Amino acid sequence: MVQTPVRAEDWIDALMGDEFAIMAGLGVVTVSVFRGVKSIKLNPSVYGFIEIERGDIYGGMVTTPSSIAGEIRPFVLGYGGYAPSVGAFDFNIGARYYAFPASSPFDFDLDADGVIDHSGRKGFYEGFAGATREFGKLQVRARAFYAPNVFGETGGAAYANARVRAPIAHGFDVRADFGVSAFERSQFNDDYVDYSVGIFKTLHGFDMFVRYSDTSGLAGSDDRVVVFGIEKAWSLAEDAAKHSYLRRKIRNRHWGADNAVFRNNR
Repeated sequence: MVQTPVRAEDWIDALMGDEFAIMAGLGVVTVSVFRGVKSIKLNPSVYGFIEIERGDIYGGMVTTPSSIAGEIRPFVLGYGGYAPSVGAFDFNIGARYYAFPASSPFDFDLDADGVIDHSGRKGFYEGFAGATREFGKLQVRARAFYAPNVFGETGGAAYANARVRAPIAHGFDVRADFGVSAFERSQFNDDYVDYSVGIFKTLHGFDMFVRYSDTSGLAGSDDRVVVFGIEKAWSLAEDAAKHSYLRRKIRNRHWGADNAVFRNNR
């Protein structure tokens, strides 16, 4: 009896099945911004991501260089979640981990006297939940995040964000965001708000945007900035329609815009 050799691609197809989808991408932004706070280092900022999805469950990773207190290291944002649709709502529940591999603890000298007042690791966990609903052509999304011990082990923090998205002429859409950050320990971080408005367009498979953003409430901080970004994603989907659907889903989660910038990078 002659057996047909098993090809590597057959083994992969059998392992993954038709329900799995994988997408990867690369992008660059002229200035890296995280929740309204802009970075003055390592700009323009290049990032890459990969995501795997099966049904309503997904997980992925975004990576980009980071510079904190003169130490340049990779930053890796790992995430996973559950994104079901119930009636007219699309829900999204999950967790993130902000990792700084091979990075030193961050030291705080709060009164600038040369004495370290606090030292803590940079990496931290964060949980999130959100919901999206469409009203005709208008899309509204709300998300909430909570981290029990944020960057530098400086206590708990919460972040809430709302976004409105609407199509305009010739395939462009406009997105407006408003966010509120609140921190448990005010000696390390100020509570503040952030806001932005941007124009987005997909052209020849590239996702592009121009966005203005700023913050209010951060002492001595000028975060006004206009950012241009461009991203290209690739999918292992079986056809163009499925590829477009997956790319839309991942762009709606919008991890690419959450680059690795924290206030202490400045």
